[in-house]
Amino acid sequence: MALPTFVLDVLNSLKIASLPPQVNTGDRVDLGLSPGLNAFDFLLHPPKLFDIALNDVALDDIGIDLTDISLAPVGPQPGLQLTLDANNPAGSVPGTTDLKLVSKAVEFDPLSPPTGTTTNDIDTDQASLHALPHLIPNATGVLILSTAVKGLLSRIAGTVRQVEKFSGGITGNVGGNIKGKITGTIKNLKGSVTAPKLLDSPPGVTVEWYIEDGNGKRLSEPGDFVLLNNTKLTDPAKAPSLTFLPVFTELSAGVDLIARRRIFCKVTVTVGSEHEDRLLGPVDILLPKIQLPTVLVMTEHAVTGVGYPGAVLVAVPSQSLLMLDQLTDKLREVQVVLDRLQTLSQLAGFGDTLTQIDRIIGLVGNPSIRIPRFVKRDGVMDLWYVMRDPPGFLGFGYTSWEDCISSLVMIGPPGRAARFYNAKNFWERRGAFEIVLGAKAVAHIDSLRGSNPTCEPTDTDTETGGCTFRQRWDPPPPSFNDVISSYQFLPLQ
Repeated sequence: MALPTFVLDVLNSLKIASLPPQVNTGDRVDLGLSPGLNAFDFLLHPPKLFDIALNDVALDDIGIDLTDISLAPVGPQPGLQLTLDANNPAGSVPGTTDLKLVSKAVEFDPLSPPTGTTTNDIDTDQASLHALPHLIPNATGVLILSTAVKGLLSRIAGTVRQVEKFSGGITGNVGGNIKGKITGTIKNLKGSVTAPKLLDSPPGVTVEWYIEDGNGKRLSEPGDFVLLNNTKLTDPAKAPSLTFLPVFTELSAGVDLIARRRIFCKVTVTVGSEHEDRLLGPVDILLPKIQLPTVLVMTEHAVTGVGYPGAVLVAVPSQSLLMLDQLTDKLREVQVVLDRLQTLSQLAGFGDTLTQIDRIIGLVGNPSIRIPRFVKRDGVMDLWYVMRDPPGFLGFGYTSWEDCISSLVMIGPPGRAARFYNAKNFWERRGAFEIVLGAKAVAHIDSLRGSNPTCEPTDTDTETGGCTFRQRWDPPPPSFNDVISSYQFLPLQ
């Protein structure tokens, strides 16, 4: 058995309320339905069955036979009272009438029209002039003027107290006015009238909001968006509010700079054991991406070691649009966006990202202290040919970057990975590892000492957006400090 029609009508009228076609990262987006789930509330209130007005009613030759009339209850109180004659005196017998008919002959002056021959020609509002005389025979058969008057002017007066042959029951609560105009003949009216039935209790309503990207992948919270004001995606009483987290893309030519967000809402209505659901949407929202360059910064000394940082090596992929003198300005643009997100109390934040951006700016932003070596390539197969600045110790010793890296930090779009090798030519057998950026777009290893150095922020919680550290050979070497001889950027996933 399906839901009542009037419940389905309300369900089918719902749609997702208007949303902005484009928002920026951090903008508040309020979701909602139109006309709203409170549209179901009226199903508990008595509807107004009749709003009809009848005026100037003229009924000729009326024959009404109402039998077996049944009105279902339409309100909380039963017992509709049907009154046919409000002036009916107490003790009247049902079905009786009190009508009086009086007729007399009169002469109208003037007769209008003078030659009128039908009842339609007579003005019933005229006053009579005098009685209409006529001749009658006397006892001897002679015609004489009669003193009596035949009835030609008539009047009927009285009340009909109740319609006969009215049977059955009427219960419920019917209100309103009957207005309008009825002319003609009504005969043999039969049948039954059933009023709409109200719901005994409010219908059960559930909602499920969800969001997909342009490829149909369902997004999650808090990895892709953050709910605001303690709202939920499944609360029918309070529509959710949210803000989208940044979508990073590489700072290179030919990339798509727009992310698409598709909003859906599934509404389910239950009455008794029956239920129906409707999937509303999608409504598309465009979200501009943030161009974040992939930047790998390696230092000669560990963050916790003596002489940090020492020489600095800055590496970017070959397709990057970034040069060393542009790095600081571009990173500060990204900081502005991330600082804005930090104002959201519900947001776990990009604190690690901002800290490491400041760290990179500090390492490359003051050439009077050191001049970083800048390499724009997808990989270096032999760090022996990449020179350090300044070289060696007091100008003596090797000046290459082979076996000289003690810490590193990398930023870039989520999914960007870099692989590091203890041998030249990307050879893994002497030991190798890779790091993969998560949603926070950052990874740093403050010290490469040990066989399993710590990559932060960690990925112990898949929703934190931390980085992933993967060993490439088993068993790993005792330490990765000062042994790296080659590295490469992997294609962005």
